[in-house]
Amino acid sequence: MDALKEIERKFYNIVLLDNKLPDIDGINLIKPIKEKNFDIEILMMTGFASIESSIHALNEGASGYITKPLNMEEIFSVVGKLLEKQQLLFEKRAVERKLKESEKKYRLIIENAQEGILTIDDNGYTTFTNERMAEILGYKVEEMIGKHLFTFINQEREILTNNHLNQWKRGLTKTLDLKFLRRDGKQIYIMLEPSTIIDEDGNYNGTLIFAADITERKKAEKNLKKSEFKYRSLFDNMLEGFALCKIIVDENNKPVDFVYLEVNDAFERLTGLEKNRTIGKRVSELIPNIKDSEPNLFEIYGKVALTGETTKFEIFFEPLKIWLLLSVYSIKKGYFVVVFDNITERKKAEHVIKKERERAEQYLDLAGVIIIALNQKGIITLLNKKGHKILGYEEGELIGKNWFEECLPARTKHEILEIFTNLINGDTESVEYFEIIVKTKKGKEKLIAWYNTLLYDDKGKIVGTLSSGEDITKRKETDNLIKEEIRKLKELDQIKNDLTRRVSHELNTPLISIYSAASLLLDVYRDDLTSRTLKIIEMIKDGGERLKGLASSLVDIYDLESNKINLDLKMFNITEILEFCIKELQPLIIRRKHELEFDISQEVYLKVDYIRIKKAILNLLENAIKYTPPKGKIYIKLHEFDKHVEIIIKDIGVGFTEQEKGKIFKKFGKIERHGKGMFVDTEGPGLGLYISRKIVRLHDGDIFLKSEGRNKGSIFVMQIPKKNQH
Repeated sequence: MDALKEIERKFYNIVLLDNKLPDIDGINLIKPIKEKNFDIEILMMTGFASIESSIHALNEGASGYITKPLNMEEIFSVVGKLLEKQQLLFEKRAVERKLKESEKKYRLIIENAQEGILTIDDNGYTTFTNERMAEILGYKVEEMIGKHLFTFINQEREILTNNHLNQWKRGLTKTLDLKFLRRDGKQIYIMLEPSTIIDEDGNYNGTLIFAADITERKKAEKNLKKSEFKYRSLFDNMLEGFALCKIIVDENNKPVDFVYLEVNDAFERLTGLEKNRTIGKRVSELIPNIKDSEPNLFEIYGKVALTGETTKFEIFFEPLKIWLLLSVYSIKKGYFVVVFDNITERKKAEHVIKKERERAEQYLDLAGVIIIALNQKGIITLLNKKGHKILGYEEGELIGKNWFEECLPARTKHEILEIFTNLINGDTESVEYFEIIVKTKKGKEKLIAWYNTLLYDDKGKIVGTLSSGEDITKRKETDNLIKEEIRKLKELDQIKNDLTRRVSHELNTPLISIYSAASLLLDVYRDDLTSRTLKIIEMIKDGGERLKGLASSLVDIYDLESNKINLDLKMFNITEILEFCIKELQPLIIRRKHELEFDISQEVYLKVDYIRIKKAILNLLENAIKYTPPKGKIYIKLHEFDKHVEIIIKDIGVGFTEQEKGKIFKKFGKIERHGKGMFVDTEGPGLGLYISRKIVRLHDGDIFLKSEGRNKGSIFVMQIPKKNQH
C-alpha cells in the first residue's frame, strides 16, 4: 500500500510487479496502479507463469510478462522497449494535444476571418463554409452546406467555372475573379484563392477556397481605368513637357547624373529629343556636354530628389539653345519629376518688351513733367526720374510706396484719398485736370498741375490712374504777381478813363462856347470883319470843331471800354441812315471834289441803335473821303443777304499795307502820311475806326478791311446780322 501512495505522489515510468506477493496477488494491483496513473508501464514477474495468468495480467493492463529466474539482459531489453513505447505514446499525445489546440485556434480564426472560406468536394458541392462566406452571399451557413458551387455563380460563367473545377482536380490552382449571385439576386465580384486538398493516399479530396468580396474594388478599378485613361490622355496631350527621372549619385552621395524613366510627347516636341531613344537613358548619354554647360542642374535636381523640396525656376538651356520654365518635385526619395515649358518665344517677347520699356522709360525721364501711375490702393507703380527729382527722392525710392501717405500734406490727404477711392470704385466721373499741393521728402510744399486718365484691365474694370504733373509753384507765384499787377493796372486804367471822361467833360463846355461864338461871328458879323480877322475866326472854329469831336470820341471810348453803353435797339431803315450820313458829309465831299456813286435804292430794315450805328457809318465814310486824293471816286453799296446786311464803302485812295491793316482798327491807330505828296487829309487822333468796330461788334457784327496795298484803294465792309428783327 505504501507503493501505491508513492505512485500517487510521484510519476514513475515503469513498475516491476511480482505476480505473487506475501499479502496480495500482484495482478490485483494492476488496476489500482493504472487508476493512479494510466501511463505507467507495468511489467509482471513470476515463477509460476501460465498462459491464463499472462492473458489475465495483460487484460488487466500490464504491459509485459517475464518469468523467473530473471535474466537481466531480458529485463533491460523489455524495459527499453516499454520506455520507447511510452515515449512514443507521450509524443503522440503531445501531437494530438497540439493538433487539438491548433484545430481550435484555426477554427476560431476561420470562424472569425474577414474573408470567406469554404471547401468543396471533388464534385463541386460545399462541405464547409464560414460565417463570413455566408454573409457575403446573403445565406446562412447551414443553407450553403451541400449546395453546388454553381448555385452561387452567375450562369453565364458556369462553363468557365467548370473548367476551373477540372483544373483544381489536377492541382492547377490560381487566383481568379468571378461574378457571384447573392441570395437577393444582386451580382457581386468575388476573388477566389483555391488550394487543392489531398488525402493520405495523395488523391484529390476537394478544394479549399478563400474568398473576398471585391465588388467595391472592381468599381474602383473601373473608375481608375477611366481616370487612368483620362489622365494618360492628359499626360500624352499636355502642352508642358514631363519627365520622371531617377537621380544617380556617387560614393559621396553627390548627384552626378540622372536617368529618364518616363517622358511624354510634349517632351519630344519641346526638347527635340526622341521619346523612344530617351526613356531608360542617362542624360549624359543624350547630351554629352551637359555637365560642362549646366553643372548646377544636377545639384538642383539632386536636392529635390534627395530632400523632397520642390522648386521652380527659369533657365537658358545652353545645349539646346532654348529657354525653359521648370517645376521640379519628388514623388519618392531618389526620384524627381520635372514639368517644363519652352519659353524661348516668351523670353524673346519679354526682351523686346524690356527694350521698349527701357526706351519708354528714357522718354519718360526726358519728359519735363512728372509721370506717375497708381494702382487701386494708391500704391506708386511708376514714377519717372523727373517725378523723383521734383519730390526730392532718389530714383526708384518711391516705387511701391503709398502716394497719399508719402507725398500729400496731412491737411489734404484724406479729402483727396476719398476722391481717388470714389474714382476707382466708379462712383464719380474722372477729373481730367486739377491742381493739388504735394510735399517733398524734406516737407517742402509744391503746387502741381495734374492731367489724369484712368487705367482699365481687359474686362473694362478700373485698375488705377496714370497722371502727368507739372510743377507750377513758381508759375503760380508769377501768375499771382501778374494778377496783382493787372489789378493795379485796371485801377490805373479806371483812373485814366475817369480822368479822360472828366477832362473831356470839362473841355467840352468851353469848346462849345468857343465853337458857338466863332460860328456866330462868321454867320452874323462876317461883313463887318476884315479878311484877316475872318481867317483867324475860321481857324478858331475849325480847331474848336476838331477838339469837340476829340472830346466826344474820348467819351465814347470810355463808355465802350467801361461797358456802360446800353444799345437802344429799334427798327430803322438803313437806307435812310446812309442818305443822312452822305448829306451830313456833303460839304467835305464838295471841298475834296470827290465823285460819289452809290447803290442804296432798296429799303433795308434792321434793329439797331440809330445814333451809334450812324456814328459808325459816318466814321467809315469820312475816312474814305479824307484818305482819297482830291477828285477821287467813292462807291457806296447796300446789300441784303438772308442772315445779314452789308454796307460796302470803296475808295481809290492811298490804300493800306499789311502792317497798316493790323494797326488801323486799334485805338489811336492813325496812319501818318505827311510829306508823301498824297494830298490827303490826315487830321484826327485815329479813334474813328476803333470806335466804329466797337459799335458794330456791340450789334454782333463786324467791320472788315480789304486792300491790295499802297495806292490801290481800300474797301470797308460793315456786316450787321439780322436777328431779333421782330
